[in-house]
Amino acid sequence: MIITSLLAVGAQTPSESLEARIQSVTLYRSQALVQRSARIDASGRYVIRGLPAVLDPNQVRASCTGGEVVSIEPQLRREPAASAERIETLRRELLKLSREIQSAQDERAVAEGLKRHLDLLGNQEAEAQAQELRTGRPAPEAWDKSYDFLKTRLAQVTREMREIDWRLEDLKAAHAAAEQAYLNAQGGAQTQVYDLLLDLVAQPGCELELKYLVSGTGWEPAYDLRVRKGLDAVDLTYRAKIWQQTGEDWNDVQIALSTAQPQVGAQGPDPVARWVDLLEVRPSRGLSAPAIMAEMNDAGSGRPESSFGITAGLAAPSAVVEEGLSVRYELRDKAKVLSRAEASTVLVGTSRIAIQPERVCVPSLDLTVWLRGRATNTSPWVLLPGTAAVFFGADFLGNASFVKVMTGEEFVVHLGADPALTCERTKLEDQSKEAGLFSSRASQVETWKLLLRNNGCIAAKPDGSVDVIVREVLPKSKDDRIRVELTRAEPRVSQEERWKREREEQGFLTWVLSVPRGETGAQVLWQSTVTYPEGQRVIFR
Repeated sequence: MIITSLLAVGAQTPSESLEARIQSVTLYRSQALVQRSARIDASGRYVIRGLPAVLDPNQVRASCTGGEVVSIEPQLRREPAASAERIETLRRELLKLSREIQSAQDERAVAEGLKRHLDLLGNQEAEAQAQELRTGRPAPEAWDKSYDFLKTRLAQVTREMREIDWRLEDLKAAHAAAEQAYLNAQGGAQTQVYDLLLDLVAQPGCELELKYLVSGTGWEPAYDLRVRKGLDAVDLTYRAKIWQQTGEDWNDVQIALSTAQPQVGAQGPDPVARWVDLLEVRPSRGLSAPAIMAEMNDAGSGRPESSFGITAGLAAPSAVVEEGLSVRYELRDKAKVLSRAEASTVLVGTSRIAIQPERVCVPSLDLTVWLRGRATNTSPWVLLPGTAAVFFGADFLGNASFVKVMTGEEFVVHLGADPALTCERTKLEDQSKEAGLFSSRASQVETWKLLLRNNGCIAAKPDGSVDVIVREVLPKSKDDRIRVELTRAEPRVSQEERWKREREEQGFLTWVLSVPRGETGAQVLWQSTVTYPEGQRVIFR
């Protein structure tokens, strides 16, 4: 019976088209696994048309519940670059963006009108107060209430206008890209697509599942960090930027984000033997020594060249699935990801992470005192390398970089500059001393003074003071004849184990200063002395 069915299938021609809808997409960093499904009611030969040219024909898999997939044959052909459906989708997107821009412009016009009105009220209030002063009937309490009202409303309107401007900027960029995509789609260009020919043996109601790997797509993390006013925690918003230019839109599909790296492959390298031999010099060939060495290197490097480069909780809208060697974030809501030049952004989830605030300054490089938080990744996600936009309330502080952080792993959250702390660095001494009567060694002495002031930091101790980690560098010698000593340190450098290795290996000096609020501040005096043989010269690098 099976043999008869197989022969019957082989005798048919691929005339029956099969609609296989995209059900899910698993995104890797630079590839994606697309899964389609279709219902099959009879054995036969079918064709799934118009799959993207970025499909890997060697990575196509199909299975049939209640049936057999006899063969799969990918065939490459050319067709118009954009179908009528695709052009209509682009037109609708362009129209939608145009309307959103108009709505944002209307919002800004309203905000501008309100700001003008508030400015007018402010002028009228100033005139009224001046009149009250002239008549000798001032009302300071009423003035304060009016001032507070105007200040609050002006700040709110100004913030709204700024946010509208940011939104307009993004919308206009998206509109320009959508307009270009629409014009390109109407240009009548040709593109390559794959048709998949399938020989199937199936009973009525069988379900075909098709999976294939595509390039031209991938994802990367994008983070927002909002610092709480008490500096006790940050609210982490984990988003994923998905880009895809596969040529097919993913409409209402289940999205999964994976940390697996199929592009690296599953097999690592084995060791390769190295051989050593004596060089036989043959002067008669007239080769110079450098030429002989170059020839030996070329001929003796009989190792195959290979490279294994890698291409690079408050709410949880994603389910986290541990796969052992990788992690998958399965988004709970279906998403729409268009094939276009711009990335689409989807929400992975949000989580609140406790932090231990620190203030750090490296005066020799930068007099700014930087705020950061030590934290443990208590979110359900692996934090992949990426960029975080850091906010304090509604204010954008700047961008910070994330390295890979596993769940439960400690990491540092960078929170921008602390404007309430200032640092001054003054060189008190820079003196070269020649060898003395009973010594043959010269010396170079430098003395530095650091002064930090606290003008009212947030999240300070009850007495208003804050701790600041101050870091300086004591030179390290590359020559045994040169000795470098820390000959003065007031106060003493920190003896915490946390800083010990860096001090011993790299010469990093660390003080943890308690800086009181006020003009007095806190200071460090430190001195380095470099001694070396008389007649020599030291170079600092």
